[in-house]
Amino acid sequence: MNVGCIPSKALLNVTHKYHEAKHSFKEMGIHTGEVNYDLGKIMNYKEKVVKGLTSGIEHLFKKNKVDYIKGAGSFKNSNTLAIKLLDGGEKIITTKNTIIATGSEPNNLPGGVLPIDENRVVSSTGIVIITKVSYLLKKSLRN
Repeated sequence: MNVGCIPSKALLNVTHKYHEAKHSFKEMGIHTGEVNYDLGKIMNYKEKVVKGLTSGIEHLFKKNKVDYIKGAGSFKNSNTLAIKLLDGGEKIITTKNTIIATGSEPNNLPGGVLPIDENRVVSSTGIVIITKVSYLLKKSLRN
């Protein structure tokens, strides 16, 4: 949620608007000056969206009496979980119902083709924390 879904969709929304401003406004009768972007502001916007939506979800959990525990867990049996908390502690819980949000891990293409280096080949995790846009991407954004 914090690394994949929400930030990706926030950035995708920004890129759609950027593309629309560059390519579609004119044919709709909207005239603008040169369309440009500020990566720092885009990333701040993404963080604001992530914070707003995740805090909203946490509020809904609390309102509906859902325990929200951040950490890495493993089942001891069908109703018991051992959770290594983000702060280094550990918690054992017994529950009737459990929802697990596993997230994802980026994976290289087989055979070492285009290994992810977070510079020229960027993973889904790396793209949502990007701090600079490479020359090739800048060139494609101009078109």
